[in-house]
Amino acid sequence: MVNDIRQAKENDKVAVVLVVENSEAIERSLNILAIPYKIGVRSIGLAHNLNTWAAAGVYESDGGGTLTQFGVQLVKEMNRLGMLVDVSHISEAGFWSVLDVSERPIIASHSNCKAICDHVRNLTDEQIKQIAQNRGSIGVTFVESFIEQDKSR
Repeated sequence: MVNDIRQAKENDKVAVVLVVENSEAIERSLNILAIPYKIGVRSIGLAHNLNTWAAAGVYESDGGGTLTQFGVQLVKEMNRLGMLVDVSHISEAGFWSVLDVSERPIIASHSNCKAICDHVRNLTDEQIKQIAQNRGSIGVTFVESFIEQDKSR
């Protein structure tokens, strides 16, 4: 995928990466994961704020939830396929679990900096450092509540 993006850039083309924002789309089946992969999906977000079969979402992380057993299997299979694991929307404990399990770089496709705006979805400085050390990537979002402190909840 990285080489395809570089090639597109060299040829003055636009590269598009197909993503699925919530692992619920694969209906708790690693066999189903092969279908979006086959049609070109190269990244999946493990949760979308609420708990999923794979991970605790940021809005339901009071119980300290991390990756589920299925989530561990999903991350490993995504690594095997060469898919990017997206940690946007998962709990902080889930984030650290992903780093423990993943053997490849991870991404936070749309997560901002908690030091600038203390929103539950934003990343701590330590999380940001770990993504960098993991050779991963962070994308930001311009949703008001994630960038302006007085609108952060």
